[in-house]
Amino acid sequence: MSQIDADPQRAARRLDVGLSVVQRAIVDHIRIDGVPRSQAALSRQLGRSKATVHSAVKVLRRRGILRL
Repeated sequence: MSQIDADPQRAARRLDVGLSVVQRAIVDHIRIDGVPRSQAALSRQLGRSKATVHSAVKVLRRRGILRL
């Protein structure tokens, strides 16, 4: 999985456009509970489908909010 940008100022600049409910849930989950073992584990923890989580993670990576 990925990590959230550790610099809060830089991360905040990347959040200028709102996040979807799922994207926000992923960011909050990683910030509170740490990086999950896999996207499948994250989808189970969030109660969302793997496809939904995958799409949201893809957008977060593209926007630079999550990084490898």
